[in-house]
Amino acid sequence: MPDYSFNGGQAKTEADDPAARRERVLATAADTLERLEQQAAEHRRWLNDPARRERAESAQEYINETRRRNGGA
Repeated sequence: MPDYSFNGGQAKTEADDPAARRERVLATAADTLERLEQQAAEHRRWLNDPARRERAESAQEYINETRRRNGGA
């Protein structure tokens, strides 16, 4: 919803004020960057989790063994 502020009886929108738009866009970009940094940190923790790594290695061994038994492919 646009932020209307009345100035001299005329409605002023963000479109009329490039500085306000720039400020809002920068704030949105900063929030997005912060969220992405948090997600990246969570992803790194997940990737480095020893239990997850062990399960992934075990699954890969099972896949490789199944392929060998089934003649490749």
